[in-house]
Amino acid sequence: LDARGVGTSEPKIRCTVDALHFIEYLALIHSKEEFRRKLDELKAMHPAEVEEALSMAKIMARVLPERDDEQKLCRRILEHLEIIKPRTVQLELGEEDGD
Repeated sequence: LDARGVGTSEPKIRCTVDALHFIEYLALIHSKEEFRRKLDELKAMHPAEVEEALSMAKIMARVLPERDDEQKLCRRILEHLEIIKPRTVQLELGEEDGD
């Protein structure tokens, strides 16, 4: 974020991509409740960019490969907003022969 000139304490949102990256950052460092509060603040200052960024997050969470970091960050946004459920790890235990 700093490299793009967006910053983290008082973000300078110039476009939808800046908004998406900042929202990903918020989802990564904050609890669900704090994330929502911060997102509402950001939305009040940059409504169009935030709405477009959330639309992008929905698309990217669905179309990017699961191993992609951007996909994981977008999923986290949607999980914090309760648009999708958090993934759980499922272990399949096979039966061993001879037991």
